[in-house]
Amino acid sequence: MVTCPNCNLDLLNIPQAPDISPILSLCSTNNPPEPQDEAIARQLIASSVAQIAQINQQIDQVYRTLSGLKSRRAEYERHAALHRNILHISRRLPTDILSEIFFQTTIEDSPDGIWTVVKVCRRWREVALTTPALWSIFPFQTSQAAIILSRLSRALQRSRAAPFQLNISCENLIYYPTCPLQDLVSPHSKRITHLNVYEPQQSESTFFCPSTPGIIQWDALRYLRLRCLDIARLQTFPITVFQYAPLLRQVELFSRRETALRSLHNLILPWPHLHKFSVSKITLNCIVSVLQSSPTLEECHLNLASAEPHPPFNIASLSHQSLTTFHVSLSDESLAHELFSRLELPSLRKLSVDGRNLDVEIICRLIKRSSCGLTFLNLPTIYSPEPHDLSTALIQLVSILPGLVDLCLPFSLPLVEIMLNSRASHLPQLRHACLKVTYSSLTADQEAALNAAFTLVTETVSPLEAIIFTSSDTEVSSLFPDFPDEALHVGTLQRWANELQKLTLLFRDVDPVKDVNVSTCDLNRVLGPIFVEPHMPARYLCSKTGQIVISALEQIAKRCPDKFYANVISTILDPWLADIKEYLTSFGWMEDKRLRTLVYAKRQGEVSFQIRDRTKDRFASFALQNGYITL
Repeated sequence: MVTCPNCNLDLLNIPQAPDISPILSLCSTNNPPEPQDEAIARQLIASSVAQIAQINQQIDQVYRTLSGLKSRRAEYERHAALHRNILHISRRLPTDILSEIFFQTTIEDSPDGIWTVVKVCRRWREVALTTPALWSIFPFQTSQAAIILSRLSRALQRSRAAPFQLNISCENLIYYPTCPLQDLVSPHSKRITHLNVYEPQQSESTFFCPSTPGIIQWDALRYLRLRCLDIARLQTFPITVFQYAPLLRQVELFSRRETALRSLHNLILPWPHLHKFSVSKITLNCIVSVLQSSPTLEECHLNLASAEPHPPFNIASLSHQSLTTFHVSLSDESLAHELFSRLELPSLRKLSVDGRNLDVEIICRLIKRSSCGLTFLNLPTIYSPEPHDLSTALIQLVSILPGLVDLCLPFSLPLVEIMLNSRASHLPQLRHACLKVTYSSLTADQEAALNAAFTLVTETVSPLEAIIFTSSDTEVSSLFPDFPDEALHVGTLQRWANELQKLTLLFRDVDPVKDVNVSTCDLNRVLGPIFVEPHMPARYLCSKTGQIVISALEQIAKRCPDKFYANVISTILDPWLADIKEYLTSFGWMEDKRLRTLVYAKRQGEVSFQIRDRTKDRFASFALQNGYITL
């Protein structure tokens, strides 16, 4: 092997090919060799073995050289990346912008993320430690009590005087004495604004049973959430530490198992000042106590415990003047009758009820008795044995709701006819309607129901902004109107997609400059039918197949050397893209077969939609908002 005098690299000398064998004729026969031929063969074998050994040495040298080159390349890549980081924009971000990025990240992702941020680099740690707001939200993601207490101590110190949101679980603190958690929280309790506690009565080690009365003062507390509250233990370990929280306005209680809240005697809260109250399980008489004790209550979410025995009401009627938003979840018609027949809510604007066999007449009497003007009504599980009775009740219901904006009711032919015939006079403000479709509601009078639904959407959409058809037990695709030549358009797009995908491969593998004839021939064959197509509706162009066609045309236009064909593609795409833009901002159908939901609304840049869980926002509008509907 020769070394290059200029670059000091080994030069490889590839051996010449073997000479023609003087006994080549024997190689193609099975004749026995003569002694001299055998000697020649042995000499050729020895010579070839020597050459093979030399070639193997050169191959090993090539591998060693290649390995060295790869290793050296990796070193230079790391060297370049190391110095490229010096020029990264994150190094030049001002401190206030960097801290805002940290804050948004920890809020949207997880508050635990701040503990990772401080480990990235010295500057990030300095920024984090000098931004108290980053430490003002404390989670309980870890299951180790020692880590909880250690991190909580540091978070309280680093947050300084910033308002603090404390989320903590008492489940893993049962082996700690009373002092640690109280000692940590009590000096900072006056600045805690949000408190979310899991298993608040797991042990006596929490600040719910302080060793010294008044050791913890909740002067700034505005929001309180107690999860897995042991209702039975309230008799032995009452919660009284929040009775002097002057700013507390919102309380959420979630009891353990199916135990219902029966009394407020051992749960002392500043009831007269509350604005919002939510409870997972509660009895009828306790509801009365809550409403009587909370004259300023504006929003209330109640889940009636059907399995619990409910003693008779101790009052004939109850009027609450400030309640504007009311959600009740129940499964017993008698409970609904007991509750709604005694309430009078003159300020009520939004009503949501979850429950089976709910009599519409009960809601009508509540609205009439209260003289309230509802703008939101969600009654998704009304049932009535007689269609005539349901029709009469619905007519009465809509006649007393002239200010209704959002409406959710079961789909039925009488309801659709009511909305068609009386919406202008009885529901002039209605903008968003959600109709819950059941199997029985469609099979009763399938054709009439579908025609009425289609008429409701296509002929009376103004001023309605959105109509939703959704179901949990049947397909609602039959409500979707048939479009002319749908099979033809879908088949045409699929054929175009197949041809164009082959053409994109051709342009990728074949140089169109060197092989113009092949490219031109295929372009004429594929683009010709597309160019002469009279019209392709935008709804099909927005489908997955349509987007494949458009993407392939755009790729070909970029690779095509012939400006003529590039102009042809532009002539095809320009009207298509204009139609798509208009389609994506126009009223029309959107469907999610997996979720059995149809939406007719003004599209917001997408032909599909996503669904948010209504249990997280009971009073969200039934409008299409930023591509989401709430069901």
